[in-house]
Amino acid sequence: MIITNEDKKPIYELSYACTKKDQKGILVFVSTDEQPHTKGYPHAHLQEMNEKPICIFFITEETPLKKHHLRFVKETFDSPIPSVFKQKLIDWAKESKNEHGNNWEYLKERWANLYSSGVSPTPFQKIKDIEIVG
Repeated sequence: MIITNEDKKPIYELSYACTKKDQKGILVFVSTDEQPHTKGYPHAHLQEMNEKPICIFFITEETPLKKHHLRFVKETFDSPIPSVFKQKLIDWAKESKNEHGNNWEYLKERWANLYSSGVSPTPFQKIKDIEIVG
């Protein structure tokens, strides 16, 4: 989805990997309308179904299989991230997504597709190489 101003010039682009239609209890998207965090690693937004922000998390090379595999951008949440949302994200990430492999691989494609080259400008990091936060 491209958001435009009154002159129809693109302001930013959103790409949802998990929508309300998916009925997973969370929303997951990537966006071009933001300042990159200090390391510039690929990341996505996690929201409640009512679009209330929960946090921003790093998109790692490997699919996170357990809650302690998730890596969060620490400046994006004030209190501990509720365990229920971490589990929903893990369950969603591992789920099959047709020809895309699983939802995590699909999310990585959504991130890369925001760039004209179709390739992420910064490589996806390994889970073990990103600080554990949250």
